[in-house]
Amino acid sequence: MKFKVESGGSLHGAIRVPGDKSMSHRTVMLGALAEGTTIATGFLEGHDALCTVQAFKDMGVTVRGPQNGRIEIDGVGMQWLPIPWGRCRQSAVRQQEAQCLPMRWQPTRQR
Repeated sequence: MKFKVESGGSLHGAIRVPGDKSMSHRTVMLGALAEGTTIATGFLEGHDALCTVQAFKDMGVTVRGPQNGRIEIDGVGMQWLPIPWGRCRQSAVRQQEAQCLPMRWQPTRQR
């Protein structure tokens, strides 16, 4: 079987490709740990990624968006990210996990 392909003319415009779930999670995590503001486009606004955004907001990270795939994260640096104790106490399992956190993670500076 043979096909003949001919030019149909040119196209003009822009498209928005949906974001990627893994990259959206990483954007929030790395943006929060960075110093300064991270601006990203193509953020996938799915339930999982929005839960990640909320978790970092609960730890005091300022996040604007996401809206239409754009998100802004004001990073706090690696030394300033607190442990989200309030959320950890919501279930017995999380409370047990939270008891181990201070032993594994110790801040080097106080704000």
